[in-house]
Amino acid sequence: MNIDKLIKKLKADLKNAMMSRDTVAVKTIRCLISDIDNAGAVKVEQPEVMLMSGGIAGATSGIGSSEVPRKELFAKDIVEIIQKQIAEINESISLTKEQSGFDISEYERQIEILENYLEFIEKENLAGI
Repeated sequence: MNIDKLIKKLKADLKNAMMSRDTVAVKTIRCLISDIDNAGAVKVEQPEVMLMSGGIAGATSGIGSSEVPRKELFAKDIVEIIQKQIAEINESISLTKEQSGFDISEYERQIEILENYLEFIEKENLAGI
């Protein structure tokens, strides 16, 4: 259940949104890509730190010592991330409505964009549904 196809689509869609100057789409896609990257991060134990013995203070020792492998994400993880983002936007909508009815069209557009990615995952059967 590889998500490479989804990541390629996200990057292509981001490029197209940037070229068409669609600020809502750019913001939404960047946020989604960022959340996916953050979900793939692993907790790093405290690295070995060099003392002031000729090296840079606070630097880790060894070539590539600060590099760590990423967690493998599956489509179900991405679906959870998207659903969480939609829930946060819906919360923002309800708070905005309470604050005298500001324009919520940008929030609605963000939800529409995110729901398109949920449909893509289902259509491509990436989640194994």
